[in-house]
Amino acid sequence: MYANKIICFLKEKVALEDRKKRIVVNVVLGPFTHVTIDSLKAAFDAVLANEELGRVELCVKKNEVSIKCKKCGFVTKSAQPVFSCSACKCPDFEILSPEEFIIQSFEIK
Repeated sequence: MYANKIICFLKEKVALEDRKKRIVVNVVLGPFTHVTIDSLKAAFDAVLANEELGRVELCVKKNEVSIKCKKCGFVTKSAQPVFSCSACKCPDFEILSPEEFIIQSFEIK
């Protein structure tokens, strides 16, 4: 799913004459996504093989998420999935930055 989104994004944003050049795509994954960096890269390479795009390099980083406890109000950041407040252990919290997949930028070289 994410691999297809990246390909669609590139087809929309990269001019035909630039598709033969080296393209670097910077992607961010949140900690609650079920996609690993390796699985995203493998899926992307498989989808890319059927496309008329040049050399595309996928740079993937994991992002932290900010979480606010609805009971005590404690705000924390985590790079791993969280299931309760680290301060009071309450399982009721709000994710302040819910994005799990972001195409941050791309460069044509």
